Amino acid sequence: MCYVTDSVRGHINVALEGNPGEQYVYGYGENVLMREWTETIFDVGAEHGYWDSPEIVQDDDRFRPGDSDVEELLVGYEKLHEETGWEPEVPWREGIRRTIDWYANNPDSWYGRVDWR
Repeated sequence: MCYVTDSVRGHINVALEGNPGEQYVYGYGENVLMREWTETIFDVGAEHGYWDSPEIVQDDDRFRPGDSDVEELLVGYEKLHEETGWEPEVPWREGIRRTIDWYANNPDSWYGRVDWR
C-alpha cells in the first residue's frame, strides 16, 4: 500500500530497471493490520475535518472486508529498492489525507460506481 503517485513510480521503475517475470512489492515499509489501517483512515479524516466520529460496523472476529482473507497488508519494498532505488515519497498519513480529499471533492467520479457508500 502506498499513495498512487508512488505506485506509478514503482511501476515505471520495475518496467525500466526490474527483471522481467519477477514480482515486486512496494509500500511504506511496515506491514499493517486491517484494523490499524481502518483506524488510521478514520483518525486522519477526523483530524482534517472530513467527519466527526464514524462508526465501524464490523464483526470483531473478522476485521477485514467482505469475503477477503486479508488480515494484514504487506508493504515492504526492499527488493524494489535494492534493484531500482525506489522509495515512497508521500508519507503514509499524507497519502490517506489526499485520498480522502479526492473522494470528498469528486463524488461525480465515483459515487454510484462502487459497492460501498
